[in-house]
Amino acid sequence: MCERGLCRSGYVGSLLNLPAPDSFHFPSLRANGGQLAALPSLPYPRSSLPWTCPCTCAAQPQPRSAWCPGPGRGRKKRKPYTKQQIAELESEFLLSEFINRQKRKELSHRLRLSDQQVKIWFQNRRMKKKRVVMREQALALY
Repeated sequence: MCERGLCRSGYVGSLLNLPAPDSFHFPSLRANGGQLAALPSLPYPRSSLPWTCPCTCAAQPQPRSAWCPGPGRGRKKRKPYTKQQIAELESEFLLSEFINRQKRKELSHRLRLSDQQVKIWFQNRRMKKKRVVMREQALALY
């Protein structure tokens, strides 16, 4: 995960046009593949750059943060909702576009979804409704 995440060396530095840390630093190589004359050395160690991740992918013992997750902590694979789950969520949405915490917990328990999934589903459904209404209003003008 580190190789694609924000703890990848040089991630922020490349955005700011700052020199990349050691792992991506090739002082004698030009972008077009040509060689440069010797470059002056930096007056500071590359590991002291603030955007470099203190942890490395090889060293696993230290705790991970959201910016540098461990190798086994990737995104969950997407699982589509079943027709029964969608029907329950839609019927609940018809009753109320906004769901309170208690109702969300009951619904998530009954549908075997997390509270977060139910909350996000309602957010997405409200946006879908807004999109449909805006499209209908736009078509009504023509």
